Amino acid sequence: MLGTVAPLRHANDITVDGYRFLADTTDLTAKVMMPSPSFAHYRGGRDVVDPAIYPDMDEFFADLAAVYRDEIMALAAAGCRYVQLDEVHFTFFCDPALREALIARGDDPDTLAKTYTRLINECIAGRPDDMAITVHLCRGNYRSGWVAQGGYEPIAEQMFNKLEVDGFFLEYDDDRAGDFQPLRFLPPGKTAVLGWSPRSRATWKPGTG
Repeated sequence: MLGTVAPLRHANDITVDGYRFLADTTDLTAKVMMPSPSFAHYRGGRDVVDPAIYPDMDEFFADLAAVYRDEIMALAAAGCRYVQLDEVHFTFFCDPALREALIARGDDPDTLAKTYTRLINECIAGRPDDMAITVHLCRGNYRSGWVAQGGYEPIAEQMFNKLEVDGFFLEYDDDRAGDFQPLRFLPPGKTAVLGWSPRSRATWKPGTG
């Protein structure tokens, strides 16, 4: 498993050239997708962060946020106005078995959800007012995998109200995702896009029933 072996720094832009290529090829809004910063921590926790480099985990998360912030601001300077973060780990906090696994390694799932919320907010802080930020959530479906299951109830209030993003792409086209009750926490001004197949995709906004 890869880990952090040196202080995190934004040495060069990663997504800007790809954005420019896409923006030059379409008249539509070009969206840049990137892994959520939680990928640098969730899979191994403290074990993937060398304590000699980061004795204090708050410093690790602060540097990680700075790397993302620099990348997002570089995209903004290049004209990008739509960034999507793939944040699958929030749904892992909904699965009882995965929650137990986190507890067994010494992490509290609810505390970690709050940590990742603050982390994402710090990553996107200072972006232009007209830059949309959304998050995509699924339950680990790569190559028909079945990593997690469970409805959004354990994270809904925290995620919808504390994440300072504009919208959520939510998996809702199978029984693994639970019912629609967690959407009651979606506040005005934010949008949720439900489902991933053409037959089931719908947009939900507060007050639409």
